[in-house]
Amino acid sequence: WYRTGDGGRLVDGELEVMGRFDNQVKIRGMRVELGDIEAGVVKASSGLLSACSVVLRDTFLHAYGQVSKDAAVMLHEAYCILPVVSDFLLQQASLELPRHMLPSRFVLMQQLPLTPNGKVDSKKLPQVVDVAGQGAASSLTALEAVVAGVWSDV
Repeated sequence: WYRTGDGGRLVDGELEVMGRFDNQVKIRGMRVELGDIEAGVVKASSGLLSACSVVLRDTFLHAYGQVSKDAAVMLHEAYCILPVVSDFLLQQASLELPRHMLPSRFVLMQQLPLTPNGKVDSKKLPQVVDVAGQGAASSLTALEAVVAGVWSDV
């Protein structure tokens, strides 16, 4: 028996696929473990984040970072520079993680929602809203942008 990480069951002679039992996802054609991305983002954050949760939504990786107590005071006073902080986190994460593992979005939170067991409750993480055209295009390579432009004309 080979353990793939996929779960399923046999009901009345039919195989029912239930999904994965781990946090491994396929993004940009590569299998990645979300925990590896979370660890890389926290390590690269230079003390800005105390915890991180990465979620795959609509083929994009979204990183939800719990701001450390020291950084929270600074960010509260300079709330208007949050896009700069997100750019900083992306730049720093690119030093730790390969391109296909880089999150498309960073959402900073004071506290990540937790389950009664103390694990991050990914279902309660806020949905990321695309603001002012900041969307998929920001994570595209030059070739991907050309192909996307061609397909948008079709």
